[in-house]
Amino acid sequence: MMQDLEYIFNPRSIAVVGASRNPGKQGYRYVEILREFGFGGKIYPVNPKASEILGLKSYPKIGDIPGSVDYVISTIPASGLPKLIEECSTKRVKAIQLYTGRLAETGEEESIRLEKEIAHAAQKNKIRLIGPNCMGIYHPKEGISFSANFPKECGFVAFLSQSAGHTFEVVYRGGVRGLRFSKVISYGNASDLNEVDFIRYLAHDPETKIISIYIEGVRDTKHFPHVLKEAARMKPTVILKGGRTDAGSRAVSSHTASLAGSAAIWDALCRQAGVIQADTVEEMVDILVTLSFLSPPNGKRVGVVGAGGGGSVSLADECENNGLTVPPLPSDIVAELKRLFPHEGNLIKNPIDLSVTAEGAGIMLEALLYAMGLIAKHPDFDLLICDTAVERVLESIEWQGMFQGIVAMFIKIGKESKKPMAVVMRSADSPEEWRWKSIVAEQERCIQAGFPIYPTIARAAKAISEVVKYNTNATRQ
Repeated sequence: MMQDLEYIFNPRSIAVVGASRNPGKQGYRYVEILREFGFGGKIYPVNPKASEILGLKSYPKIGDIPGSVDYVISTIPASGLPKLIEECSTKRVKAIQLYTGRLAETGEEESIRLEKEIAHAAQKNKIRLIGPNCMGIYHPKEGISFSANFPKECGFVAFLSQSAGHTFEVVYRGGVRGLRFSKVISYGNASDLNEVDFIRYLAHDPETKIISIYIEGVRDTKHFPHVLKEAARMKPTVILKGGRTDAGSRAVSSHTASLAGSAAIWDALCRQAGVIQADTVEEMVDILVTLSFLSPPNGKRVGVVGAGGGGSVSLADECENNGLTVPPLPSDIVAELKRLFPHEGNLIKNPIDLSVTAEGAGIMLEALLYAMGLIAKHPDFDLLICDTAVERVLESIEWQGMFQGIVAMFIKIGKESKKPMAVVMRSADSPEEWRWKSIVAEQERCIQAGFPIYPTIARAAKAISEVVKYNTNATRQ
């Protein structure tokens, strides 16, 4: 089985059946992206009506290709797939990815029958199938992708998804926050290779340190619980289940022809397996960012720094509501801060609010830096969450220097301290170009320095709380 999947992730040659000269067609994009990503093996476009596509010789059919073919990407209509499988068998193709949809997910009897026929033909000819109704593989190390906009750098997070849309969403959302991926798999209807095959592979994959999964329905119910538990024992595993509500369950059957199953049974299975459950794609990305960038905290006691005014109340509430603890500042820290910074605008409590207008930006930064240092060294705190207060600090273009100074200060404390530190920085969605450019630049500085970035304090607290709970349970086992 592992050898079967090696031909998928590390093929020596790829044929794109249904390759096209039309840039609007998926058959064109697959060829273009393989070239653009620098796939090192042979690329064979297959189209009976074209002699050349994107500078590559095109072949009328698979059998006309002079060399061996390990892996085929098919974009042709479903009706042509049984014949394609026979041709691939003669060519000794190891695996086929079926981009083609409109099969069992439609619920139509003829389409269901055709998908079963395709799967049976592949099994008879010892060819493995990914899909149908899927985008396939993103393996940046080998130059394989289905999007030209995915990062070319490889990382250690794997993502397995029944939904093609979610693969784009997780890679894009995670990419801008510093995540890089070992392998991403869009596997669709799973008429042959299913969740069990891929999870088992990723659990033993040396390129993968963290496994994430979006699943709508389990194909292999017999082996899934054991394989999921074994994967979670070896690597942190995050899972998002689609179809947990009645409406979602109905949508699942028309998306990937899966049965969603009971939410209560699913929750029990995940608890027993020791995986981290996410409720949304956004939460999954937050958890992956936490696992990737945040040093494991010893507990949930958090010191929150950098908020302002009424925002401090919301910060404390959101931390507590999402599973973290915001303890009062120890008396020795309070006394020291009051002695050094007696201005009445300074609210010396946790969250610490040292007013921007107290005695000028320089004094504010000096006070924040000192306060953070005290918290970072104190045994009553397990981690720091630093809110950049973008809305307040970037009120005018003249304050960009202040914003840069705050971020630089956070990075300095984070590097000098042994305490884990997270940074909250609102998304760069401002209409003013100078503001969003400034935010993007400072986000990148934090990422390059190795610190996790979150768009809100609530999302930071929820993700960190889930990871702390996971680490605690893993230690007990």
